[in-house]
Amino acid sequence: MKIRPYRHPLGSYEIGRHVLEPGRHVTAPIRIVFDKTWTVTSDTKTIKEKPRYTSNIRKDKTKEVVHLIKKERHVPWKIRKWEALLRRLPSAHPERTKLEEQLAMSRAGYRGETSMDYHLNFLPSHDCYVLHDLRLQGERDTYFQIDTLLITPHFLLILEIKNIAGTLYFDPSFQQMIRTLDDKEEAFPDPLLQLSRQKSQLQNWLIRHKLPQAPVPGFVVISNASAVLKADPENRDMYHSVIRPPSLPYSFESLQKKYAAVTLTKQQVQKISRKLKKFHQHHIPDTPSEVEPRLLRTGVYCPDCHHLPLPRQRGGWYCGVCHSLHPQAHTASLIDYALIHKTTITNRECRTFLQLDSPSVVAKLFHQLDLPYTGSYKNRRYTLPLEILARM
Repeated sequence: MKIRPYRHPLGSYEIGRHVLEPGRHVTAPIRIVFDKTWTVTSDTKTIKEKPRYTSNIRKDKTKEVVHLIKKERHVPWKIRKWEALLRRLPSAHPERTKLEEQLAMSRAGYRGETSMDYHLNFLPSHDCYVLHDLRLQGERDTYFQIDTLLITPHFLLILEIKNIAGTLYFDPSFQQMIRTLDDKEEAFPDPLLQLSRQKSQLQNWLIRHKLPQAPVPGFVVISNASAVLKADPENRDMYHSVIRPPSLPYSFESLQKKYAAVTLTKQQVQKISRKLKKFHQHHIPDTPSEVEPRLLRTGVYCPDCHHLPLPRQRGGWYCGVCHSLHPQAHTASLIDYALIHKTTITNRECRTFLQLDSPSVVAKLFHQLDLPYTGSYKNRRYTLPLEILARM
């Protein structure tokens, strides 16, 4: 029997460590992991609605969840912003080289963070919640970011991950890290000082939100396998706080022995993880002032070869380069618009950006995406929720 896919604009289903989008077919029984410690077995062919805690969901408190990842790691919006700009920036624009360098640095950092996922698998699966890429508001309208946070009943562990090649010398005298690569020296902010600041900011954040306190240790993780680490023999902080990815399980075990006392109940661990996830705020960097929006190319781009603009045909957008039809290619281009310009859009602005002439066609696209809006019909302004659009 052919199953008609259904896609709900909201919600997804966390299965193990992966997110299953609504509308994806499931041909075998699956385990759906909720924020609580219940597990649900389902042999549904197609998931249509986000499950809720109703009487037909069987509670199974005897089983443990394999991995308690409360916030998944996704491609940062900063990377998507640079990609969107480079996609639409003229090839001869003077800012192009600078943007390409920023994109390369951001991608290297993200690769370093994802390389830690393998080593996290060797940590104890019970009583350890994992949250990736947290950005929280600190004091006086400041923000602080944590690459990976592990929450246990004994402590909250911060992992500050660095993917930097070359010879790295930790210089505590001037609060800097000096990188030597190809006979060239370059100074970086001191990761240990950054880690110390994150500890203090996280502890203050917990106090402001009236959450239970616990020890907050941390490690600077150098994920680049080719990096050579050097430090003054008297710099003992470096030897205890800077690690390589393979040593994470052993360093974690040492912390468990050091902080043997249980300071948080399981309910408190869950409450802290929920609060942290709730108050996370993604960051989209501003468009450089040197990049004039009017110079950026408009139109829908091909998701396969990135050619633009694509003409609208019945049933989708046709790419004459790779000869393929893409029914939903406009969604990715609307994400570009939200990243580059603003997160609200009118029918007229959408027609200009997607290079369409018909207001009714744009109205139909908005209706299919089920975008929230404000205002009357003629003055209607639609909101472009990035997280929802990215899952479509």
